[in-house]
Amino acid sequence: MRRRSSLAVVALVGGLVVGPAVAALALRGSVPPLDRASAQRPRDDAPAVPAAPALARPTADGTGRPAPAGRPGPGNTGVPEGTTLTPYTGPCTVTEPGAVIEARRISCPALLVQAPEVTILASSMRRVVVDTDVDRSWSLTLTDSEVDGGSEDLPAISNGNVTVVRSDVHGGHNGLECQEHSGWCVLRDSWVHDQWRPPSGDVHLGGVMHLGSQVPCLGTGGACVEIVGNTIVCDAPVNADDGGCTGAVNLLPQWGPLTGAVVVGNHIGANPGAAYCTYAGAGMEYPATGVVYRDNVFERGSNGTCAAYGPVTNFDAAPGNVWEDNRYDDGTEIPPTR
Repeated sequence: MRRRSSLAVVALVGGLVVGPAVAALALRGSVPPLDRASAQRPRDDAPAVPAAPALARPTADGTGRPAPAGRPGPGNTGVPEGTTLTPYTGPCTVTEPGAVIEARRISCPALLVQAPEVTILASSMRRVVVDTDVDRSWSLTLTDSEVDGGSEDLPAISNGNVTVVRSDVHGGHNGLECQEHSGWCVLRDSWVHDQWRPPSGDVHLGGVMHLGSQVPCLGTGGACVEIVGNTIVCDAPVNADDGGCTGAVNLLPQWGPLTGAVVVGNHIGANPGAAYCTYAGAGMEYPATGVVYRDNVFERGSNGTCAAYGPVTNFDAAPGNVWEDNRYDDGTEIPPTR
């Protein structure tokens, strides 16, 4: 995987966004512009890419735990209570198509998924990487598990063709990061929190980040990213150099268009040290279309506005984009802002 930190992306956003977002991102420093000539493009001979798996919520009929009754958190995400984990003795690079890993404690520094339709159930692990820059047929479904990205300036889960359900994701600089060769990126009924923050340095943290896609998006209705029914917070405080959280949900199409994003029914946590609680896709190098924010609850937090500059920025109220019934946790409606 080409290591690309969110630092570069956020700094580029600051060069493109107008209004208060410029001031917000200026706090996070600047870097040289992305060398777009070096960005990989889909190969003509790339293998067939499977569609994203169906997302019907499991029930208590043996297919798994039901969707959390309350908002996702420590009591209803991650490895189910009563599960006995045994050490994982398999390879740290999974190459078997359709492989299933269940009830394992995975100690690999990073589990590399290099096969299609890999499934991980009720397990704990460190970072997980599905490098769709190399092969867009590789994919992962991760359910009822814990991912600890640890104290590293890398995402806990990356970089595409992933479906994460009822999982506890923490550590790293982003909980889930999806890049430009991702066909789908799904987070459902999960808890993202406690990102890693060094004591100093110009760092850029987030809960979930999507950078746009240069390949066809294969999620529900053609969505590139689906963020549904989660609790997401970027809760790290700023460090000595004012490095810290960009936002909890960051749609930043810097490396390709974002042609469908579903952000529905989430609880988005507050952090007065973050810039905004969500960046909604507009104002970047590539367009964001089909962006739907509906029924999300934003915590007001200690400053009353979820984050330093407000709950949302960069939402384009163009035809096809939807901002509906998003509110603070006291019930006050939140208008979208560009």
